[in-house]
Amino acid sequence: MKKKILALKKKNLNYKINISYNLTRIK
Repeated sequence: MKKKILALKKKNLNYKINISYNLTRIK
């Protein structure tokens, strides 16, 4: 169960990084 949460947090972090990266690229 703990590993699942860790993987989810990592996925969420990558998602946020992707969004910010895309935002900076659009500008």
